[in-house]
Amino acid sequence: MFRLPGYEGGEPQQPVSREVIATMGASDDGAAQWSVNFWDHDVDATAAKALELGGRAIVAPFDAPMTRTAVLADPHGASFTIHNVPG
Repeated sequence: MFRLPGYEGGEPQQPVSREVIATMGASDDGAAQWSVNFWDHDVDATAAKALELGGRAIVAPFDAPMTRTAVLADPHGASFTIHNVPG
């Protein structure tokens, strides 16, 4: 887990510390991979801005059961997920 000391993200009831912003796990082939997630106030606008700046949408914005989310990649291919801020 990657922690950002002093950062208070997420929700108080989430199962990990609210300062955790990324985790490392294994892909299907066993290779290590990061999973980075951010809260965002406007997933659609952020996805559009990412495309404008040379990134890409791996998974375009969509409605999930409790949030709107998207999986984006920066111009170098590093991926991350964004979710609407709850509430």
